[in-house]
Amino acid sequence: NTKKPATIKEYIYTIRDLKVFEKQNRRRIDWDTLDMQFYDEYLDYQFNVKGNSHNLFGKRIKTIKTFLNDATIRGNNIHLMFKGFKVIVKESDDIYLTEDEIKKMYKLDLSENERLERVRDLFVVGCRTGLRHSDLVKIRKEDISKEGIKFKVEKTEATLNTVIIEETQEILEKYNYELPRITRTNFNIYIKEIGELAGINEITYKDTYKAGKPISIRMKKYKRISSHTARRSFATNMHKRGFPNYYIMKITGHKKES
Repeated sequence: NTKKPATIKEYIYTIRDLKVFEKQNRRRIDWDTLDMQFYDEYLDYQFNVKGNSHNLFGKRIKTIKTFLNDATIRGNNIHLMFKGFKVIVKESDDIYLTEDEIKKMYKLDLSENERLERVRDLFVVGCRTGLRHSDLVKIRKEDISKEGIKFKVEKTEATLNTVIIEETQEILEKYNYELPRITRTNFNIYIKEIGELAGINEITYKDTYKAGKPISIRMKKYKRISSHTARRSFATNMHKRGFPNYYIMKITGHKKES
């Protein structure tokens, strides 16, 4: 009951993944077999069988270490080989949208396509407030004042004060201060369609991994837009306008300057 749904989902996914790995590699997974040989085989499985990235493998290892640290504290596990497991993290090369690109989206006439209009509006509010997708739909009129939006975010339960500008106010009033509820999966599909309509066709290169080896994929920018692009765009555009990092972090709730 102390864990958030997203955390529990990650725990369940990791356990399921380990069970598939155990069956495929014919390797019994128990306290005494979670050693460096397991780590090397699991890394190979993630890269060469599943084609996952370094960061996703790092996420799996981080969750496994969470389990094992807890089991050790409780006295269920006496084997400490897992202390040598390295949580791999590679710097993200996710995109952001410039002010001009956000304005192109905002000015699109989508009045005859309610599906896309609702997604576009939600995305623009994200670009202008820095709030996560999961928090946008929870904004209510009582959260808004002349100073901005004061809001308790779901992920960290911290209270944040974010800015409000004319575009944001117009969209909120349009929906009577209850923004559309759209699943992240559908949102991430439709926002790419909107990006294409807005002509966000700049060629970009996405750094990724195939079989554990770095590769670069040539992609049009709109194909890389997702729900998180809004939050990243907010922070990056604020930074480019000269706002100090500590001020941006206070709005977004980020704990680390990186």
